[in-house]
Amino acid sequence: MACRDYWSRCDRAADALRRLRETDRVHLIDLRSSAAYRTGHPEGAHWSIRPRVIEALGNAPRSNRVVLLADSSELAALAAADLRDAGFTSVSIANAGIDTFEQAGYSIGASPASPSDSERIDSMLCGNLRVGRSVDGSNHQ
Repeated sequence: MACRDYWSRCDRAADALRRLRETDRVHLIDLRSSAAYRTGHPEGAHWSIRPRVIEALGNAPRSNRVVLLADSSELAALAAADLRDAGFTSVSIANAGIDTFEQAGYSIGASPASPSDSERIDSMLCGNLRVGRSVDGSNHQ
């Protein structure tokens, strides 16, 4: 993809996120690895894995907007389908990545202890070394 096309897509995505940020009925779900989430995620985002994405939204009204952030477009598409099957009517995928959130004015914050080690089921702790395979199939160490 040409840089011009990439940045144009990023600009459009950032504009859309900027408009959504002004509402209180948007839910950001970060489907990246727990390690990536701990390192940095958009303000207000909640970490989840695909099998728990509906649970992550709790009792959110099904008409509220949901924006998914994932490293894998395939994973995001499957999670979006799960949400639509569960009755969520407004699901979007942030295809341009986490930088788009920054461009839209979201602060990116680290949370070194969240999710807790017991919640981080996308990898396992072996002594002092955390190894595993994320839901999207990439290796993490």
